[in-house]
Amino acid sequence: MAVTSGVTGPATLASIDLRTNRVTRRARLPALGSYPVLISDRGGLWVTADPAALGPRLLRIDPLSGAVIRRLAVPAGCSPDGYGQGRLWLTCGLGPGTRFEQLNPATGKIVARSGPLPGRDVLLAAGPGGAWVSTGTAIEKMAASGLCWPGGRPPYP
Repeated sequence: MAVTSGVTGPATLASIDLRTNRVTRRARLPALGSYPVLISDRGGLWVTADPAALGPRLLRIDPLSGAVIRRLAVPAGCSPDGYGQGRLWLTCGLGPGTRFEQLNPATGKIVARSGPLPGRDVLLAAGPGGAWVSTGTAIEKMAASGLCWPGGRPPYP
């Protein structure tokens, strides 16, 4: 799947055949603003919508029709980075003090958050097996609770 940005108008969701590199299906989406992020989960897609376009939102998209089937608010200063362990993982802030939050897509509520993270180049990757954090010097698995390291190492399982 790919999303074209509709900065001032509608965006497009395209399904691409990886063998032929051809677009096999297109669906129109609402205007998403600049730099939308596409996240897949079990059976669907989440697309970010720029606050200037629709407010700080995540849109759940039916990948076959392109219909918006759910809208979730995202806390100010946060952006989604992935889906893992049944949660949408958000990165909040940049540089020293960055933190991560887990959003339950069924309820739209934040269910866990980390403390401020050390380092200035903090990155998150999430997938079916969990979430991993890089602080620029190490890559480690984050605790399922998401509650970790204000002033120390996270309590990994």
